[in-house]
Amino acid sequence: MKRIRILYVILAVLVLASVGPLLFYALKTMDINRRALETNEILLQNTITRSVAEEISIYNDTFHQLLDNLDHLLMLQPGLSQPGQGFQSAGLRTTLEDMVASSRHIIYITVLDAQGRGIQAGNYSADSDPFLVRTLDRAFAAAQQRSEFQSDPVLISQSQDLFPAMLIARPIIRNDQFQGMMAVVLNLQSLVDRLKSSSTNGLEAFVVDRAGSLVLTPNLQNNSLGQNMNSSPIVKMFLSWKGTVKGAETSEFELPVGDREIAMVGTYSPVQSLGWAVIAQKQRALAYHAVDEIEVASWWWGVIAVLTCLALSYFLT
Repeated sequence: MKRIRILYVILAVLVLASVGPLLFYALKTMDINRRALETNEILLQNTITRSVAEEISIYNDTFHQLLDNLDHLLMLQPGLSQPGQGFQSAGLRTTLEDMVASSRHIIYITVLDAQGRGIQAGNYSADSDPFLVRTLDRAFAAAQQRSEFQSDPVLISQSQDLFPAMLIARPIIRNDQFQGMMAVVLNLQSLVDRLKSSSTNGLEAFVVDRAGSLVLTPNLQNNSLGQNMNSSPIVKMFLSWKGTVKGAETSEFELPVGDREIAMVGTYSPVQSLGWAVIAQKQRALAYHAVDEIEVASWWWGVIAVLTCLALSYFLT
């Protein structure tokens, strides 16, 4: 009996001596792998949000520059000096049509005089769209106050296609006098496609404005433009800066969904020129899925190894 107990003690020591270092090594390896995967996920989300934010900023700057160029061209248009006739020159119409033809993003462009009369070009009918009519009215009212105007993106339909669009407008000022307004309506589908291409492997990418409202998303089946996204902690982090945020931030958080909370990791990157933010978020279970699988497999193989050692030792002794 004493001999058996001594063998068991020796067996236990041998098992600990062999399995202990392996277990320590496995735990350290899993910890290193998890940290590496966390770093990779942070880098991935930062890269995606920063690149999309830069693309949106360039997009916005490009079309503001287009209006600047158009304003310069209007100084040379003879229609500007024809009181009572508005902007009706053939040269201006050709210029607007060329602008529409040169960019797949422009669906409508117009130039109005101080009385709201003018000329337009594009493949979209403003008169048949109540949204565009109301938005143009708001833009014109802002222009009369010598302010630039930029609408929130909304969904519009064209040739059975549904896509988000945004209106940008600026006043025409000559000799410190209000002379009219120029405005362009932009198709933002290319930005949505960019978000969609980034939303893979469980990652969700979208854009919110300075109020936390959804302005761009590739997931219109479950979301709608203008939807309040303030329930998301990562959106709250962006809003907490009150428009003064300068850089991206990544954080882990709990996202409330119904009566439960889901562990998430997310990143926001600001679009300074618009006051928007590009958001990327992903469930932590998906983000660190590979490490979780390694941990489970390691524990199972460890248990199997210990049991095998015990069984062999028992039968051999």
